[in-house]
Amino acid sequence: MGEYLLLALAGLVGGMVNVAAGGAKLFVFPLLLSLGLPPLAANATGTVALWPSTLPGAFAPKGSAAKLDNAGLRIDVPLVGLGGVLGVALLIGLGEKVFVSIVPFLLILA
Repeated sequence: MGEYLLLALAGLVGGMVNVAAGGAKLFVFPLLLSLGLPPLAANATGTVALWPSTLPGAFAPKGSAAKLDNAGLRIDVPLVGLGGVLGVALLIGLGEKVFVSIVPFLLILA
């Protein structure tokens, strides 16, 4: 029961941190690892769990952030989708052993 409470708390705090400043995965990922999730599963779980906290940025008040026009969205959305698909394929193709060895560098670059 304590692990579930810890996960819920991490999700709540992680979401708030991500909305305010980003970077919540820097503490959510290690927490998931410490609870016994394999690195690839911890990475995917953290990404999916924190994704909703990125939505407020899409609905920022007018004038508070640069807005993309329709032409920009037509270019950016497919590129983001392609990057996501290639990233997943690369992650699965490289395997967990390689992923574990590059995680510290990915966290530093984050």
